[in-house]
Amino acid sequence: MANAYRYRVAATIEAVDAAAWDELCASADVDVTLTRAYLRAVEQEHLFGSAPLYITLAPVDGLRLIAAAVCAIMPLDMVALTDQRVQQIVGIVRRYAPSFLFTRAVVCGTLVTLGHSAILIRPDVDEARTLSALDRVIAAVAQQARASLVLFQDIGPCDASRRAWLQKHRYLCLPTLPTHRFPPIFRDFEEYSQEVRAGYRSAIRLTQRKLRDAGVTLERVEDPDELIARYGEAEHRLYRAVEERAVYKFEVVSTRFFHSLARAWPGGLICTFARAPSGEVIGFLWSLLVAGRFHTLYVGLDYRWNARCDLYFNLFYADLDYARRRGATSIDLGQTGDVFKGRLGAWQEPLFLCFRARRPVLAQALRLALPLLTPAAVPAPVYHVFRHALAR
Repeated sequence: MANAYRYRVAATIEAVDAAAWDELCASADVDVTLTRAYLRAVEQEHLFGSAPLYITLAPVDGLRLIAAAVCAIMPLDMVALTDQRVQQIVGIVRRYAPSFLFTRAVVCGTLVTLGHSAILIRPDVDEARTLSALDRVIAAVAQQARASLVLFQDIGPCDASRRAWLQKHRYLCLPTLPTHRFPPIFRDFEEYSQEVRAGYRSAIRLTQRKLRDAGVTLERVEDPDELIARYGEAEHRLYRAVEERAVYKFEVVSTRFFHSLARAWPGGLICTFARAPSGEVIGFLWSLLVAGRFHTLYVGLDYRWNARCDLYFNLFYADLDYARRRGATSIDLGQTGDVFKGRLGAWQEPLFLCFRARRPVLAQALRLALPLLTPAAVPAPVYHVFRHALAR
């Protein structure tokens, strides 16, 4: 019991009351990452050796859920999101002390994140009181799991009051990699191209001409059966190639993850494939469009072809065209790629990680070390992309 609430902790989303969860999601107008279908796909990946937990709160005298949190108990590599210089230094230390800067943590967040908080709170309840109840349950879970750290990830602009509550209750909140939003105001990519300044328009035309001159074609696939048939391990190696080159090491998903999303959202999950003149797949971009919200997910590239015809840029151009033609009301281009996405005209939305250590000594050490162990939120470059000022 937590202040007249009753709570449940489930180890799988299948053990949560489906109708109650869906009703809570609808009341809080949450994004796709907190739907049961998405959580089921993430859960099946068994990422980072994690054990998922779904915490739900309801009044003692009612059945309706008033809040929920998606969490995971997991070993946390505290340098996973640092730059390569720090990772190299820590790698040397780990040759002699393999557990250096590893800890056990309770992470409140979806492990395949799209930049959204994993806390659901019904809008007609007392937010501070509900957060307090959730926090006590999460702290009890951490104690039972012998976790040293509790972490809330992806605390964004719409969560400002929640971040203030966490800071008030001894959480250290630090900016992390922002996400990028694109203005959903153009009918299609052609109209967008006409609204950018001449220099940007010339660069776009040159990039598109490189693709045509190389004989590369783009093909969009939406049918779930066709997606599953066309996306196998041979294509997945292109995704792994991108992950291996990434500065920041996030989760690495399997082909099964994409297949699960295709089944969950027929017509909502799409993949734009790039094919060489031989017919070989040399790149792709996965995206998800649900309830008017468009997310770019993962990209795969043959880097030899990318250098030749700007595959990465052209895949994003094609996806932006698709998003607006399908009537997307919000377009999220994801984290990283600040320069390219800024030059597209996207703006950054800040995200925060909020930590609290369970032991005072670790709390003080983290207070000193975390600025070095979390990626710095570099201010967005200022690009004057459009001919006229746009309202966000």
